[in-house]
Amino acid sequence: MLPRLLALVGALSQPPSPSEAPAPAVDPLAQLAITWDAPPPCADPRRLRERLGALLASSSEAATIGELRVKLSSSPGGWTMEITVESAAGRWQRTIAAGRCDELIEAAALIAAITLDPVAAALSAAAPEEAAPDQPEPEPPEVVAPQLAGPQPRDDLESEPLPRPESDDGREGLGTAVPPTTRRGALGLAARAGLAGAYGPFPDFGALLVGGLGLTIDRRALVEIAAIHRFATRAPVDAAPGIDVAASLTGGRVNACWTPRRGQLELPLCAGLDLAALRVEAVGLRNSDPATDLYAAASAGARILWRPTEVLGVGVDLGGAVTLRQRNFTIRDLEAPVLTTTPASGHVGLSLEVRLP
Repeated sequence: MLPRLLALVGALSQPPSPSEAPAPAVDPLAQLAITWDAPPPCADPRRLRERLGALLASSSEAATIGELRVKLSSSPGGWTMEITVESAAGRWQRTIAAGRCDELIEAAALIAAITLDPVAAALSAAAPEEAAPDQPEPEPPEVVAPQLAGPQPRDDLESEPLPRPESDDGREGLGTAVPPTTRRGALGLAARAGLAGAYGPFPDFGALLVGGLGLTIDRRALVEIAAIHRFATRAPVDAAPGIDVAASLTGGRVNACWTPRRGQLELPLCAGLDLAALRVEAVGLRNSDPATDLYAAASAGARILWRPTEVLGVGVDLGGAVTLRQRNFTIRDLEAPVLTTTPASGHVGLSLEVRLP
């Protein structure tokens, strides 16, 4: 058995014939443009080329078409590297800090190899490392029976996940924008302002101003506290020529809304309670003091909003209220009331809403 093994070793040690000579190796970095910008002692880019060529040894020229730009600068306590890799898979850019220059060279080669051809990089990294050229070659071992042994994985590839290329918009992936997601139960803020034409609770038309601030849940439910103000309007008193009655309303509204959505359109449906102060004053009458009273009404409304963005919404506001109790206002020495609140009121106008997730 031993003579046969010695004969086999001798046959394998013979130099190959000219017909069996291996083909010239293909440079995997031939189509890769490398830009290296670093001050001494890191100004030499050959170490990066050697390491990157070893990692992409099994890659093809077509797989490594692209550009690699590396810029090193000294920083307190070490070095800072800005690396950009562009290829058909997308664009990957990062800033990395380390204490030594050789650590950044190793990191740059590994990042570029994984971005350009992750399969070839993984195969090269998993292969057994060759002995350094400056170390003496070990003595040839005794001829023993061959043993099967698989390649040993490297610890640095197991401890950290492979970095993923990043698209130009800053999201991870191969140039694909990742749509934002809404977490269930997420809270947000909503603010709105509206200007509308209103009828009631006075028996005439006037301008109604609304401004609110609320809390949203899942961008569907809304709890809102709003300030309402109906600007003063004047109406003549039939029983007293030359005397007008000026009436205004200032108060608040508590709303609870549910918002169906379809595309960029929203339809907030709201119900709540209005509490305000009515102020009535006789104009043109001496020794007349303004009269105030409490106004309470159950309100309901709907808004049709168009949202060009997730933050801004504009649209139409429709609503109404039912007075819980009507009020009569009189002027002293006059038998009939000069103003009676309406049993219901309504408004229509424009609304602007801002939501912050």
